[in-house]
Amino acid sequence: LCSKEDAVNTRRKASLATVMYTDPEVLDCFLGLPNARHEARKALIDALDLGNNELRDEIRSLGDHEHFGRFTVDGDTGFESLNMAELVDVLQTRAPLMLQLLQGTTKSIYQQRERQNDFGPRFVLILAILCFSQRRNSASNFQTILGLYLHSKGVKRRQLDLLTQLGVTVSYQSIMRSIKLLSEKAAESVAETGCQSSDAVTAYDNFEQVEGVKEQRVGENDRLHSVTTGEVIRGIDIPPGGLRQDMLNPQAELRTGDIFFAPGNSQDTIEHQISRYFTVQAIRMAFPEATRSIFTSTASTNSISIMPAIDILKPRKTVHYPLGLIPYDESSNSGNLAVLENIFRKQYGLSCNLSSNFRGYKQFAIIGLRP
Repeated sequence: LCSKEDAVNTRRKASLATVMYTDPEVLDCFLGLPNARHEARKALIDALDLGNNELRDEIRSLGDHEHFGRFTVDGDTGFESLNMAELVDVLQTRAPLMLQLLQGTTKSIYQQRERQNDFGPRFVLILAILCFSQRRNSASNFQTILGLYLHSKGVKRRQLDLLTQLGVTVSYQSIMRSIKLLSEKAAESVAETGCQSSDAVTAYDNFEQVEGVKEQRVGENDRLHSVTTGEVIRGIDIPPGGLRQDMLNPQAELRTGDIFFAPGNSQDTIEHQISRYFTVQAIRMAFPEATRSIFTSTASTNSISIMPAIDILKPRKTVHYPLGLIPYDESSNSGNLAVLENIFRKQYGLSCNLSSNFRGYKQFAIIGLRP
């Protein structure tokens, strides 16, 4: 059967394969017996090479996905990107055999006694470790993001080294390199947003912190540090070209009455409907028996108690970047100028002098300064 390729042997091979691999009695005879199960199954697995083909290909395919692939600073590096429900869906799509193997292996022995839990997040971690073990450099996104998150929460180097040995995170050195790359990328984003975006708003404020000492000694007291923190924000409603000084009309006065008695505020029909709704609901709750006949009599009266439908705008995420270190106190005039120099010249990379291009700086500074 192995050496002959004629028509008779071809039919015999097909018949033998049908009997050996599809007949339940034959399979039970060779694979179901306790004394032959281990050897027969091992021989079958070795012959089919399951571990090096289908399962290995699934791990390779899973490692090509963005959540399990190579870590890049341009991608989503936040911990919220590790959405377990989404990652489980990725496992079902790219590694169905591995997921089925894990589900069958972890199936409870005492199903009636033990509570059935969802082990999806555990399977995500197991397969992420397998991807990381197969390709250490090009399949480290999951481990890097988790390591960055744990490092930001104060996990020490010794604990991170232990997690690295378990394959849960990358090494401490890799985490520090990733932090450096992220800081360089953030500095570029701050400079690009601050000096090139016309809708950029720079906001800053003083920040004071007391540095204490563990053991009080002569001449060693708590020290007060006065620095400045800031952010650059992409203003959603800033007009094209940014805010300019010629937009300010000092002759136009905006009084309180102009705001409260504007047509949209003094004659707000939506506000009246909402107030009427809550008033009617309060009366119904206080006097249910007396008002039951009123609200069930006519449809027009019943419409009073309906909350109006409001067309709410879709939420928009505000893009903002924290500024770097500003080691100056903005409470004084000299400190405020030093803060402006640090922001616009050092962090934004604007090489112009403040006095020569004061108008350009003014539209940033006027928004950032406090009244």
